[in-house]
Amino acid sequence: MARATGTVAILPLPVHEEWVGRPIRELEAATGSRVAFIVRFGTGVLPKADTAVQAEDTVYVAAVSGTVSDVTAAAAAAPQEG
Repeated sequence: MARATGTVAILPLPVHEEWVGRPIRELEAATGSRVAFIVRFGTGVLPKADTAVQAEDTVYVAAVSGTVSDVTAAAAAAPQEG
């Protein structure tokens, strides 16, 4: 099994509006990152895989440092159907 190496960054994602209503697991799969927490209405929330992204959420992810630009780009784009 291949393992990513390097340091882990926690960062807020610029999430495309079409992610709203979709479960966190889809965002994680598309970005290759792990959602660490969400700030929703000013409160930190530990989401479950089926927690849906809401319009005003600030989504923070854990990602390997070398993948941050790819993770950010994937979240800023509309979800891919397939």
